Amino acid sequence: ADLVTTCFGGRNRACAEAFAKGEGSWEEIEKSKLNGQKLQGTITSKDVMTVLKHKKLEAEFPLFTRIHEIAFEGKDPKTIVEL
Repeated sequence: ADLVTTCFGGRNRACAEAFAKGEGSWEEIEKSKLNGQKLQGTITSKDVMTVLKHKKLEAEFPLFTRIHEIAFEGKDPKTIVEL
């Protein structure tokens, strides 16, 4: 039940939807939607990508790499389906 709630109603999902719709930066979305709470997903994504890059494993994790590119490197969210 926890996984289903997170995937369909969690704050990371809701904020990711707002980001994909162009409603602002991660910081702006946190401020407008989370009442002072912080997203854990964005922090975790940065940490994991640091490890993948250090170990040169980006190609072995294309979905994660694309998500990071969208979230932090300006890639269009529509490119998620181009993998």
